[in-house]
Amino acid sequence: MGDSSGRGRIRVSCGAEDSYYEGDPITVSGLRRRYRQILNVTDDHKTVFVNGRAADEHDVVQPGSEVEFKKQAGAKG
Repeated sequence: MGDSSGRGRIRVSCGAEDSYYEGDPITVSGLRRRYRQILNVTDDHKTVFVNGRAADEHDVVQPGSEVEFKKQAGAKG
């Protein structure tokens, strides 16, 4: 994380599951595609937080960040 290449770890969580993406900055939609099966990130997970702040699919996530995919309040599962 400390080098100038921009590469590093991004913590990605969905429900009780989490994982780490290692690489260059990536969009929220890129993380969604990458972790769709690994963390069961479905289209029902419409709420996304990056470092505790609401984000959208086009936001670029930097190394050192935390991303959380959540279902909307009241959604089952």
